[in-house]
Amino acid sequence: MKDESVSPIVQIVDDDPQIRRVIGEILQSNHYEILEAEEAGSAWHQFQTEQPNLSIIDIGLPGTEDGIALLRRMHKQNKEHPVLMISGQASPQQAVEALKLGAYDYLGKPINFEKLQLLIARGLESIRRRQSLERLKASLQTENGFGRLLGNSPIFRQLIEVARRVAEIPSASVLLTGESGTGKELFARAIHWSSSYAHEPFVEINCAALPETLLEAELFGFEKGAFTDAKQRKPGLLEEANGGTFFLDEVSELSPNLQAKLLRVLEDRSFRRLGGTRLIHVQFRLIVATNANLEELVAQKKFREDLYYRLNVIHLHLPPLRERDKDIIVIAQHFLKEICRDFGREQVALSPQAEQLLLSYPWPGNIRELRNILQRAMVLADGDLLEKAHLEPLLNRTSAAEPADAESPCAARGIELPPDGISLDEVERSVIQSALRRTRGNVTAAARLLKVSREKLRYRIRKFGLRVMELSEELKEDSPHA
Repeated sequence: MKDESVSPIVQIVDDDPQIRRVIGEILQSNHYEILEAEEAGSAWHQFQTEQPNLSIIDIGLPGTEDGIALLRRMHKQNKEHPVLMISGQASPQQAVEALKLGAYDYLGKPINFEKLQLLIARGLESIRRRQSLERLKASLQTENGFGRLLGNSPIFRQLIEVARRVAEIPSASVLLTGESGTGKELFARAIHWSSSYAHEPFVEINCAALPETLLEAELFGFEKGAFTDAKQRKPGLLEEANGGTFFLDEVSELSPNLQAKLLRVLEDRSFRRLGGTRLIHVQFRLIVATNANLEELVAQKKFREDLYYRLNVIHLHLPPLRERDKDIIVIAQHFLKEICRDFGREQVALSPQAEQLLLSYPWPGNIRELRNILQRAMVLADGDLLEKAHLEPLLNRTSAAEPADAESPCAARGIELPPDGISLDEVERSVIQSALRRTRGNVTAAARLLKVSREKLRYRIRKFGLRVMELSEELKEDSPHA
């Protein structure tokens, strides 16, 4: 199809030279280019070689092929090509047949030339709208698709290649695993935008962000009066995802009750809203993500085995950033460009020493941590070069393998590693308990003390089975004023 920035090309196919001349003069006065043909054979040749933006075809063409047959042949090759049919002797049945075959309108003779101009403008406008939508879709696919996933390391390129193939199988459930910050949500979006579902909704929810009752209401929706605050009907996210992709992040946090309900949805492709009786049918691709080991949770009877096998149709494990050392600088340079644009600054480059520092750091927070570190470092940098000195204060370079000295963060906090090691989970659990006791069970205040988000702290509280109310009661009992 011709570029819409140049004059549109309109093809006139009619055996009456007077009709072609008059229509041609009108089109040229509107700055359209014209092609003329008096029978189907030459019109078909023009269609293939000149690629007109719109065709005006008389139904009653001479020869073995009439206008209806020409329309059928054009739309077999390009069903989006707009065709306006004209005729002075066509029966109503022929006009209806032309519209059924894809002609966008029909105009009888003698031709109303004012109406003709309006119909031509309408046909060309439909092309412009479709081209705009196609460009928007291509832009969104570039922005959200696999082109957004940066990295040239063999392990990462192989993962992307598998994910591209997965995107072509819209019915297959996908399980994304990997440490926090490895880009599981980006992969989910890339699979969606590279699939046949790209023009349909992408709906997501973090299972760790809401308590069970709210999460159930969000997933399934509810009818008016289903519970105290249900003032009106609300469709759930499963309904919103119908025809598209549903992304469940932190799926390991689903309660046993919701695991059972999700399994039924996957088996029956239907569910009922809370308080509802009507069965709602849905069809979507399910993508789930977790940084937990679901196999271990299944063995511990904390996750349903039958649901696990339903989810684990295609398993993609995202490697941590420390295993993608060839990608670290590429990703860092990309982030710097984005940060400079956001800060309204000229481009800043990494010094060789800064690059070496980034390569030597283990990146426990993965890609998310890399971006945050660069963003904070840019506040310190005032030139066109990001130096090692800008980054070093922001990186905790102490590891358990290093001896604890007076300047070690562990030593400064009175934490010593025993010779036989220590459980990191127990350390984390103890620190969280201390923070909750200090804040008298106030989760928001405890999150500020621990420098994590409230949602992340709630996730860890559930992970370790801590009961905030019990900790608060302990404080009351220990208080002399209790």
